[in-house]
Amino acid sequence: MPLGHSCDIGCEYTVQIDYTGFFWAFLLHQQAQSVILSHNSSTSPLFLYLPFQNVHGPTQAPEEYIDKYQFIEDKTRREYAAMVDVVDEAIGNVTQAMQQAG
Repeated sequence: MPLGHSCDIGCEYTVQIDYTGFFWAFLLHQQAQSVILSHNSSTSPLFLYLPFQNVHGPTQAPEEYIDKYQFIEDKTRREYAAMVDVVDEAIGNVTQAMQQAG
């Protein structure tokens, strides 16, 4: 599935990623970090739309995140908490890339 960005002045950046076996939010933030860190802001501004969708059903997350919420008895709520945790971590990673890029 291609990920990328484009602008109204003819620039475009698209990457093909094999995401088989990976959690989508991880791929989104990794690609966003790559775009942010490789973008030359002195020549053009960067608009980055990053639609994290993993706080919608079905509830699923990597086991290591679900395991952090074993104190939540309801399985669906535990998985939802893990999904939100993944998004929070991903946003933190993107924010860190933006700070690093200046």
